[in-house]
Amino acid sequence: MANNLFRCEAKDSHGDVYLYGIIGSAFDGVSAREGNDSIKALGDVETLKIRVNSRGGDFDDGLAIRSMLMDHSASVSVAIDSIAASAATVAIAIPDIDITMAKGGRYMIHEPYSGIVGRADEMRKRADVLDGVRDEMVSIYTTRSNLPESQIAEMMAAETWMHGEQAVEHGFVTSSSDSVAVAACIDDEALKQFRHIPDDILKSLSVEHAMAEGPISRCVDCGEVCQDCECEREGITYTPPSDLRPLALQAEIAIERAAADQY
Repeated sequence: MANNLFRCEAKDSHGDVYLYGIIGSAFDGVSAREGNDSIKALGDVETLKIRVNSRGGDFDDGLAIRSMLMDHSASVSVAIDSIAASAATVAIAIPDIDITMAKGGRYMIHEPYSGIVGRADEMRKRADVLDGVRDEMVSIYTTRSNLPESQIAEMMAAETWMHGEQAVEHGFVTSSSDSVAVAACIDDEALKQFRHIPDDILKSLSVEHAMAEGPISRCVDCGEVCQDCECEREGITYTPPSDLRPLALQAEIAIERAAADQY
């Protein structure tokens, strides 16, 4: 599945930015530099809508995208078309802008996550870095939310998934729209990292799942297909709808067709 589905479009004095897929070049997603260059290429637009469907990615890239949007001369608004999680919520945690969430969308905050191989002292240093990132994330969310830092920190520790009404209540989102959420741009790696993915999102995780002909059972702990894991826990089993084709697949088909049309 393509990780970078980012694109920008402009018409008259308005620009649409599709922050879809993963954030960060380390994950083959959109980097802050790519995002900045693409948005600049839109020209002098007066309004800029950021459409989000991302499970997150790299914190630093998310933070840089946030700074870029805050400094942009256009009037910026955000539409969460499906999922805004992790670094994607950092990118859009901007005070005093309009943020809407589609019906069935999700907004998720959690503590920073990292992998490292090294000596004990190196791991302790990495833990200190993660603590610093966590504190910075709490501070950023405080500028957007109406919650105190202590409650935000607790929500992050619990990996909190919010639907529209909850996100509005806590001030992360301005309003919940009647538009129906598109298929979530979320990959199998998120199954291993995230602990509390809502069941409705689990049912439409990836192209592989959507194309499956029979039931899929995945471990609730490690995210692996049950027959491949050793957790000995009952898995979540579902049969993907035969007509489900996630946005990632649609985008890949569109890109392939566009490339074919050039020859």
